[in-house]
Amino acid sequence: MSRTVVVIGGLSMVVLGLLVGLWLWLVKTDDTPATATTPPPVSPTVADRTPPPVSPHGGTTTTVGPAPEAPIPDKENVKEYTVGGTKVRDHRSGEHKPLDVPPNVHVPGGLQIKPATTQIVSTRLQSVMKDCVASLPREARGDKPRLEGQVVVTIKDKKLTVTQSTMQLRNIADDAAPGLKQCIEQKSVGLSDTASGEADVENYSINISFAIP
Repeated sequence: MSRTVVVIGGLSMVVLGLLVGLWLWLVKTDDTPATATTPPPVSPTVADRTPPPVSPHGGTTTTVGPAPEAPIPDKENVKEYTVGGTKVRDHRSGEHKPLDVPPNVHVPGGLQIKPATTQIVSTRLQSVMKDCVASLPREARGDKPRLEGQVVVTIKDKKLTVTQSTMQLRNIADDAAPGLKQCIEQKSVGLSDTASGEADVENYSINISFAIP
């Protein structure tokens, strides 16, 4: 098939046609409305991908703010009472009988009497106990009867004197216990002995616990 070429003024119609087509394509491109495009997702940086610090014991370490405060004791559960002249604030939870022997409390770092002096007091109190229970019938003694209590002593010029006594009988018949308690308390108050090498002190408590023969 033959192809006809028209030449106008030395310019090929083929070239002219190409130029016209190019012009039309450019015009169409400029008139095409722009469309919105979504930028590709940005990859996280190295810092963003860094995992949280790991604790020495496993798991991750998480900051949760200041540590919670220690719980405040419930004042409604505190029981206050006096035993043997000592005021007691009992913080024990649950159901407990009130103390019937004063706690033996000495100030840390304060004066402490010598064990030998404490032994003197203990020996004198055991003698008083034996005198008071001598007439106690065998049937009035329960399983492993005991005497528990506290005495308060004063030392002045190397002389020790018992100034106060609080005693309780354990596993003794109810009808016999009050009389024994009174006997031991009365006979122990006023006991005195030497206290060689001891400094002067007032209201020093000594707790005792003896098996009743």
